[in-house]
Order: sequence, then structure tokens, then C-alpha cells
Amino acid sequence: MNASGPICEHCGELYEGRAYRVTSEEDGILLLDMIVCHSCSIEARRLGLDTRKHDIRHIAFN
Repeated sequence: MNASGPICEHCGELYEGRAYRVTSEEDGILLLDMIVCHSCSIEARRLGLDTRKHDIRHIAFN
């Protein structure tokens, strides 16, 4: 985690609270795997992408 908090891999905004893992797979090949904020997770769900709550304690931040 950086000094301010986690950053959404989609919109680039700092966020607090829940993180979500968004994935997309085709023919067994992982095409997308991102950790995003709540707002971006809502958009991902609307687009039909697999979206699950993710424990941010398991994320390695640079």
C-alpha cells in the first residue's frame, strides 16, 4: 500500500473501503485481472464481467 492508500487499477483514483477483483476469461485464457474500486466494480458488473470482493490485505502495492 502506498502512503495514501490503494489505487484503482481502472480509474487510477485512491480509494478506501472495499476492493474488487474484476476478471475476464475466454477459452481458458485470462484476458483481464484487475483490482478496482467500488464504482468501477459496478461498471464492470454492468458490462457482464466477473466481479468479486477482494481482501486488499492480499494485494502487493509498489
